[in-house]
Amino acid sequence: MKFFVSTGEASGDLHLSYLVKSVKARYKDVDFVGVAGEKSQKEGVEILQDINELAIMGFTEVLKKYKFLKQKAYEYLQYIKDNQIKNVILVDYGGFNVKFLELLKNEIKDIKVFYYIPPKVWIWGEKRVEKLRLADYIMVIFPWEVDFYKKHN
Repeated sequence: MKFFVSTGEASGDLHLSYLVKSVKARYKDVDFVGVAGEKSQKEGVEILQDINELAIMGFTEVLKKYKFLKQKAYEYLQYIKDNQIKNVILVDYGGFNVKFLELLKNEIKDIKVFYYIPPKVWIWGEKRVEKLRLADYIMVIFPWEVDFYKKHN
């Protein structure tokens, strides 16, 4: 089984590396490929795009890189289609990964998307929960988030 992974910052890469290590310890025939960093690579993730190339700080930089990030999302989508990958793990990086989640679900009907450390909708507003409902599975790191997501289905 192959998973495409997407994270965009050092903390997400750290959490992804732990997840990959844990999954690989339990399942031998599993591969990971995608957007990650050095820590995940050390655990066996094949890097298509290094997170250092995606680093964004501040609102103006987001605007400058909008076209670039949109193009990357379509490149990743095409890679997933070309390689018939049926499972995607999104880690943190809500500004990109929420849009990528929407794109994946609109373009590939039978894809399974796992969102690990989704955006903090309890901070940013409950409207964002609607988009996160597209994910097949949501995995949180704070115990009290479980109740929040159950409440919002």
